Amino acid sequence: MRLLPRLAFGRRLPLCDVSAAALAEALLLGARRGDAGAPALAEALAGDASLTLWVSARAAAAGAETRNLPELAAWLAENLSAALRWPADDLHRPDPDFAARRRYAESAARAVQVAEGASRMAAARRGGVSSEAAYFAGLLIAGQREFLGDDLAPAHCLWFWADEDARNGLQLLVSQAVGIVAGDSALPAEWKLKRRALDRLAADVRRRWLEPGHCAADWLPALAARLAETEELRSVQWERLETEKLESLAEFAAGAGHEMNNPLAVISGRAQLLLRDERDPERRRDLAVMHAQAMRVHEMIADVMLFARPPRPRRETQDLAPLLATLAEELSPELARRETTLSLSCPTALAIDVDRGQLLIALRALCENSLQAIGRGGRIDIAAGLAGSEIEIVVRDDGPGIPPEVRRHLFDPFYSGRASGRGLGNGLSKCWRIVAQHGGRMEVAAASPGTAFTIRLPPPIAPTVTDQNAV
Repeated sequence: MRLLPRLAFGRRLPLCDVSAAALAEALLLGARRGDAGAPALAEALAGDASLTLWVSARAAAAGAETRNLPELAAWLAENLSAALRWPADDLHRPDPDFAARRRYAESAARAVQVAEGASRMAAARRGGVSSEAAYFAGLLIAGQREFLGDDLAPAHCLWFWADEDARNGLQLLVSQAVGIVAGDSALPAEWKLKRRALDRLAADVRRRWLEPGHCAADWLPALAARLAETEELRSVQWERLETEKLESLAEFAAGAGHEMNNPLAVISGRAQLLLRDERDPERRRDLAVMHAQAMRVHEMIADVMLFARPPRPRRETQDLAPLLATLAEELSPELARRETTLSLSCPTALAIDVDRGQLLIALRALCENSLQAIGRGGRIDIAAGLAGSEIEIVVRDDGPGIPPEVRRHLFDPFYSGRASGRGLGNGLSKCWRIVAQHGGRMEVAAASPGTAFTIRLPPPIAPTVTDQNAV
């Protein structure tokens, strides 16, 4: 047994060995990559009020709404590696002794009894809240009382339920169950549960907490840290490979574009020369088409050359909010035609050191990509702010998302995930190149629903102040 990483409000909760083994198995099987591991995690949470309380607090701090154990388990499955990060000072604290383990086992047993009672009561009354929500609330409220004491209000645990009436109803159910489990009154008939069965339930929970032979809690922190490092390394390697691939494509595009422009100029010039002296209408039409198509190829090459050899950014320190307002104004006709909503969120005094025209091109490419994905009647959100030492601009849409086979080629020039003939697919490649020219990077992630593109840029460099009195 060991203590879980400290919560945001400074408290720590115990982790029994059986639950630690379930978390370790989920980590090793990669449960966070999908919902495959969520049922096993839900089973572990159902018998462990301490772990449920801790995960619920972490989910609430991340802004997630979880109203029952399956939803909480699904969140944990997706965020397991990130959540299980023990700070260095926590790793060297002594583990709970046997007396503390026995106290924790008794507390865990009472919390599960309360949760089961609240669930039975909610099912029998058939109204108000579901038995699943009542069980969840019982684990949280009784777990808080048993493991954290009464210095926090019971409602503090019900992060997942915003409706005050429902929250009060849950607290009443759990309060009645607490009294009955404590022996203040007989088991009600609506529980459909005999005292002997309730005692067996408590005995099973105590056994989970005191059963010898499990050592997962000893090496779980090291396992979580190692897997997190592996994931970070994989992410860095993927980013580096993608950068090298795009740089190679840029070099190829620059050379190929230069070589193709020479014969293209000859074709276009000859077509114009022949067109000048031609009198036959049919032949003039053919020559005009030849010239127009040659110019179209020239424009395509110019587009690729912008990706391969973009002009050096002419940076100026400016406020980002007016720049985003200009973008919204430019996109407003297309947004109206597609019945799509665009929302902006940006601090009023967020300074950024960029080439205004180039950044507008990059952001417009992201928005146009989102518009193509959405089709009609969707929503695009642009949010900007500081993320650590970087300036972060997130363009999020509620479209269908990006399939994995498309994600690998997302920034490749001339690649399009849409049907052939519906665009050159150069917008995102130009966007990537512009951001790279500014010393930044781009990230793509699945949103719920849709896709989120994140641009990360370095902050403006503060001017150096010279002391005129210095010798």
